[in-house]
Amino acid sequence: MKRYKCEPSTEFVHFVKESIKSGGNSSVYEKDRIVVRQIGVFPEGTIVKPNIMTLNTIYNIFLHNDDIKFLRYLLALINSKVLQFYWLKKHYDNKSTFPKIKKAPLESLPIKEVSLETIDQISNIVG
Repeated sequence: MKRYKCEPSTEFVHFVKESIKSGGNSSVYEKDRIVVRQIGVFPEGTIVKPNIMTLNTIYNIFLHNDDIKFLRYLLALINSKVLQFYWLKKHYDNKSTFPKIKKAPLESLPIKEVSLETIDQISNIVG
């Protein structure tokens, strides 16, 4: 997984609900969502289509209302230089080997409410 790009899969994921620490909610994988690697200096992600499984080294960010335009807007923010700068100043763990993106800071990113017109404009750029 790279910024705005999902490399072709080279692995098979055998989904066994009982083996997944988070409870194995398969509905997460049934929708468009943003995926972000847990290892990295700062968050970066891409949108994946339904039925693509991920390992436990990936965060899956999805919306309950399936609003693809807002999902693209969110992706643009996650991948932006501004949030990259913010992350480096506020959340970067300064590890040279395997720096980790943690869930709580990722969930707390400052996402401002904007107009539908702005969401449309940014969504079209990412789109």
